[in-house]
Amino acid sequence: MRNRYLNIKRMLTIASVMGIWCYTGTRTLAQQQPNPFRPPQATAHYERDREYDLQHVLLRLKINETNKTFDGTVTETLTPLRKVSSIHFDALDSLRIDEVSISNRSVSFEHAKNILTVNLPVAVQNRGGLPFNVTIKYGLKSGAKGAAALNGEYGFHWIEADKYVQNKHLSFYTQGETEGNRGWVPIYDYPNDKTTTETIVTAPDSWFIVG
Repeated sequence: MRNRYLNIKRMLTIASVMGIWCYTGTRTLAQQQPNPFRPPQATAHYERDREYDLQHVLLRLKINETNKTFDGTVTETLTPLRKVSSIHFDALDSLRIDEVSISNRSVSFEHAKNILTVNLPVAVQNRGGLPFNVTIKYGLKSGAKGAAALNGEYGFHWIEADKYVQNKHLSFYTQGETEGNRGWVPIYDYPNDKTTTETIVTAPDSWFIVG
């Protein structure tokens, strides 16, 4: 019994030393890499200011697998939070904006530096806090690719055969979290608003669409 007790005591002592060594090593590593959540590395971040409350998004996509692109029509129901003469949507320059309409009437717009600016008619400006619909017809420019993300690419991304899987079927996916939706649909793309969504996709008969 005495020998067994001594062996257990020695094991506990070795384990204690190993625990101290591991802790010390971790502490040294932390000293070499400053904590990004402490000043001066950490800085104040304020949420984005909203012009409107996005309430519903109805998106229709038509896939063009031959040219590896798509055309889309998105209708967004929104309520202005204050009186403005124009509203803005996040939309990368890789998107082609064809037409913007409000209540079935075309309105002027500008698409530059990844922002779509829609000019509101005076009648809409004077509606107060009543909701209205904005419809945007657009498409993905041929050859456009999304920005790198943690798991793949932001926006709309084609999956094609490669040297590793040569018989891979052509497919695609979209990645929007947290600010990557602007790469495949003009939208308010910041996580301080909630909305309901509906997506209708037209694709080849042999394809399966999972949402």
